[in-house]
Amino acid sequence: MMKSVRLHFVFLIILTSFLTACNSPKSAPSESIPETPTPTRTKVVNVDDANGCLNYLKGKNFYGGNVRLEYTYDGNAAVYNRQTNELVFTGYVEGGERYGNASRRIKVAATTGSEVLKLMLSEDGNLMDETDATMYKTTP
Repeated sequence: MMKSVRLHFVFLIILTSFLTACNSPKSAPSESIPETPTPTRTKVVNVDDANGCLNYLKGKNFYGGNVRLEYTYDGNAAVYNRQTNELVFTGYVEGGERYGNASRRIKVAATTGSEVLKLMLSEDGNLMDETDATMYKTTP
């Protein structure tokens, strides 16, 4: 009889501990919960450095709307019509002042004629035309 009482007692202790464990609130360890990453801008060019911005442009082509901008290694640029591939004008590139927190003004002025292309270079490496907000990217 004493043996069966002990077995019942042991059984009740095991059952109580099992039920207590099942009913206790689950709290996951803090390291198992991944943090949601906050979106960040990819910073390709340091717009604080005017010369660095001009160096970034060298040798690159930018595409936007019907225009292809081709920056040469000598500090000049050529503007082409993308549909006909005709040269619209060539010009020299000038770095301007900072614009906002994440961009710098860039100007392409024609070497002959009066054409001027006013652009903003952003930290992500893209250009935007100041007059009509056309975006120029390095991929067509």
